[in-house]
Amino acid sequence: MYMSQSVALQTQKDARCLMPVLKRAVFDHDTALPDDWTQEDFAEFEKAVHSAQLDALALHYFGKQLPADFYAKCTKETLLCTGQMLQYEAELKRMTKMMSEAGIDMVVFKGGDLAYRCYPVSAMRRVSDLDILFRKEQIRDAMEILKKLGWTQDGEYQTEHHFCPLHKWGHLAIEPHFIVPGFPASVQDDLWKHTRLLPDGGRIFSPEVTFLLVMIHLEDSRWGYFSLLKFLLDFAYLLRKDPPDWQKLHELELQWGLPDSRCLLKAFSDFFPENLYPQEPAIDQKMVELFRYLTTRIDLYPEDDASITMHRSDILSKSWIFRTFRCFHPRNMRAKYKLPPHGVYGALIQAYGKDIASKFIKLTGYAAKQNINAEQMQYLDSLEQYRKLAHSRK
Repeated sequence: MYMSQSVALQTQKDARCLMPVLKRAVFDHDTALPDDWTQEDFAEFEKAVHSAQLDALALHYFGKQLPADFYAKCTKETLLCTGQMLQYEAELKRMTKMMSEAGIDMVVFKGGDLAYRCYPVSAMRRVSDLDILFRKEQIRDAMEILKKLGWTQDGEYQTEHHFCPLHKWGHLAIEPHFIVPGFPASVQDDLWKHTRLLPDGGRIFSPEVTFLLVMIHLEDSRWGYFSLLKFLLDFAYLLRKDPPDWQKLHELELQWGLPDSRCLLKAFSDFFPENLYPQEPAIDQKMVELFRYLTTRIDLYPEDDASITMHRSDILSKSWIFRTFRCFHPRNMRAKYKLPPHGVYGALIQAYGKDIASKFIKLTGYAAKQNINAEQMQYLDSLEQYRKLAHSRK
């Protein structure tokens, strides 16, 4: 489901409202709110904080400066999030211990890693689940250990990146990965060489790979669908707490054909101080302009699948077909139509018939259903231009 224009506009409004205040707090250690703020200013600030799910961050930096009702709401949300993050931390310790004893490698990455590694308080980085990477040859054994620890699976499907999520107590979730999304298939094995072994036996990615992960995740999330501010803060705390070796990062980008991640920092120079990252080699200004445009005009991202699909330059390519039709694996079909893991072959054939027919109708209807205006077309053109520039670096 793509972002509605109302959500996109609210995301942009949140960023405009919060960025100046958060820049002073995160980089300048200035946590004083403006003296001339009116009641309306605080109301707008409160709405943006709640919308971006930054209640714990607002409480941490601004505390008693917040109006009483606002302070109470932030405190309540912070306590709830703190409880969840403490539960995740305890579960991570248990599973890391058992995986280590079984000789199984695991890497916690994305938000679950950043919350504990970089943020002053883990509750400041809200997560919906923990992304954990396992080696392909070990992941099924890892899943059995997780089930012994009380984690349950709702189905047996798998995507091109991970198995069906596991849940515990209704509010904790793990997404067991065997592939790191966004990185070329040719570098997946190399990624393990860029991990750090922790004292408890767990692993995390190097700051260079983590930096690239956040960059790729931002692109994959439709340029700020979840919250542009959340991504900017991930970069900010990583730069402060565990900064990358810029030479190593540059070499990895060139080796793996990935975009120059400094483009994001340069695009948001009103948030990231320029002394945090090197200016040489020269940063492609066109890439910077495209990045700023794509992330700050996400209200132009079309809401319908048809327009987006038909505008992709890789439509009907081998990789596109693989991604689109992976769902036809019997395991995934059974999970989608809630069929038993074995048997009922007649029902499975019917499910295939329904799915193939619906996908054929959807695909052939794409060409005739491109409900986009000139501005949205320009946005998609810019997106294609960025992709070509970003992934042509060698």
